[in-house]
This record gives sequence, structure tokens and C-alpha cells, in this order.
Amino acid sequence: MAFSITGQIKVATLKKRFLKEFGLTLRVYDGRSLADEGQTISQIRKKKGSGDLSVRKSMKVGTLEEKIESEFGIKVQIAGSDDSYLCKNELTLASAHEKDQEKISKGLRKDSSTIDKASAGTLEGSSKDVESNNEGEPLKYFVKTLFELASIPSDVFDESPDTFKLYAELKSNIDKIEENLSDADGEKIIGIAKDISQEVKVADIWKFALIFQTLEDIITLPPEVENGLNNVTRFADSWESAIALLSKGLSDRNISDDSSEDQMQEASDFALGCFFIGIEMSITYLKDGEFVPIFDEKGIEAWVLGYGNPVEYSDPVGDILMNVTWNLRDYILLDWRTLLQCHYNSKIPSVEEQDDEVDWNEISDEFKMML
Repeated sequence: MAFSITGQIKVATLKKRFLKEFGLTLRVYDGRSLADEGQTISQIRKKKGSGDLSVRKSMKVGTLEEKIESEFGIKVQIAGSDDSYLCKNELTLASAHEKDQEKISKGLRKDSSTIDKASAGTLEGSSKDVESNNEGEPLKYFVKTLFELASIPSDVFDESPDTFKLYAELKSNIDKIEENLSDADGEKIIGIAKDISQEVKVADIWKFALIFQTLEDIITLPPEVENGLNNVTRFADSWESAIALLSKGLSDRNISDDSSEDQMQEASDFALGCFFIGIEMSITYLKDGEFVPIFDEKGIEAWVLGYGNPVEYSDPVGDILMNVTWNLRDYILLDWRTLLQCHYNSKIPSVEEQDDEVDWNEISDEFKMML
């Protein structure tokens, strides 16, 4: 069919036609947020295209998303028919629809009346291999559902909690969760964990690891979830290539002092993801379901000392951090310290508690104890 997109068509009409033709949801964005469905395409698009795009059911999801952005300057994502999950980029539209029908028949999709619709409200980003997965909203949905199943009230979900706030709330209620969560509800949580961790991005991998690690004494995650988070070789095949990933990712983002807080935060999340990958690739990696030890102290030193004191330990990681704007560097290093305390149980003091200069070699030695 010729999938016509003109300036006069409303977003709501475009989505309705797409759902009718392909049985899938077309999420349309204006910037990083979902577009107002009452607006026309001319009001949200960034450039004019030919106004005609030939779309076939044999076209891959990722290819179509790229073509629409290239032709019309409109960012889109293709989701299941109930808009509760994103379709995999490598599937064709026909295959994605088949998978969607399988989910319906097996009852695996989230009911549209209970899903946290906020998880669909923010665009993943423009670079598929590095961008954030809906700004951590799937994890918010995961933790919120866990609290609801365990009958634990919490005000934190009325806000827009970041991953560290979710972690803190989990830690402070972990005993209540263990006491209240039934085996059946535990299975529900495992199912959600499997659903939201299928395609974790670089900027999100440390977030999932942090939240899931907090629950490791309560819930046994299935191998596909554990393997998905531990298989960091899909992003980088060595700690050195993780440095290249960091360099290219921050360069592509081109953050300036005029960048928004959301852009700063996403870049910081990405940098923390690269650190997580670099450390993992200095210790061990997953291959064919088996862990292969590396035990590379040089990798540990490059990442820990480079982030800890990029001025003194400039080569090779510190140089990258020194080449970004000071504002972004502050975002990264403040979040990084919190990550060290939470995920790696480091003895590093917070910035507020710090009286003397940190001995970064000592912090590096903490990590070497994991070798």
C-alpha cells in the first residue's frame, strides 16, 4: 500500500489508519514526548517529505521507523496492538503482528486498564544502540506493581522517581516485600521482569542491574533475564571497546551548556551504562550461557581512576570526560558516585559527606577484589 502522510492529516487519524492496516500501534512523538493527537503532521514534523511512503508488511519495524524519521522528520515507534510493549526492530510488520496475536492468545500482554501508560510517554531516543528505554518508566512500572502486589503503600510513585529513588524505596521496604509477596505474585513479577528486560539499552543496563540485584534474595530471575543483563558483549567485546562506545556516544550527543536537563540526564545515564559495561568486561563476560573470566586489572584502573579523577588519570577514559561540558561532567560524576555506593557497595563518601580528597587507587582496589 502507499502509506500517505500529508501535512493536513491529524496524528489520531494516522495512528488509526496504521492500526487498521497493520494491526499494530504507531507511537508518534513531538520531540521526546508523545504528540498531541489533535495536532496535524505539519505542526509536529521537522521537515517536508514527498508526502508518500510505500509501506509493505515485509518491511522491518526498525527500517520503517528510520524511513519515517528520514522522510518526514517525525520520530515514531511501533508497538503492539494494545500499546503495552515495543515491537522488536528486527521483525517485519507481518511477523510483529503474528507475535502480537500470539501474546493475545497466551494472555501475556498487560491489560490496558492496569498498565502504567506513562511508560509509553517518552521517546527512547534517536540512536537505537545507545539510547534510554523510556527514561526508566518500565522499571517504575515494575517496582510500583511489586509494591501493589505486596500491599505496601508508597508516595514515591506519585512523583517521577529516578532509578536511585526506586532503589532506595526498595531497600527500605525489602523485608516487608519478602513477608507479604505470595509465590503466585512472585511469578507475576518475574513475568514482568522478563517482559521489560527484553531489549535493554546501554543507558538502562545499569538501572536494571541495580533494581534486580536488590531483589536477588527474594526473587530468582529466570536465565533469560540474567543472561540478557550479563551479556554485555552485544555492546562491547572488551573494556577497551567500551571506551570507544563511550567516546562515540557522548560525541554523537553533542551536549552543550544550552542542552536541556533531560538531555544532560540521558547522556549521564549512557555514560554510567558504559562504565558498567567496561567494568563487566574487565572481570568476566557471558558466552554461550557460560561466564568467561577476564581478570584485567588494567581495565579496572582505566575506568575507576578515569571517572574518579579525570584530570589526573586522563588516559584513556578521563580524556573523554574532560572533553565534555563541565555541566555534563558534573551530572555524570555525581550519578556515578551514587552508583558506586548503591550497586558496588563502595565505601566512597558522597560529595556532601566528603571532607578529604578521595584515594581513587583505594577505590580501584575495591573493584579488584571482585576479580
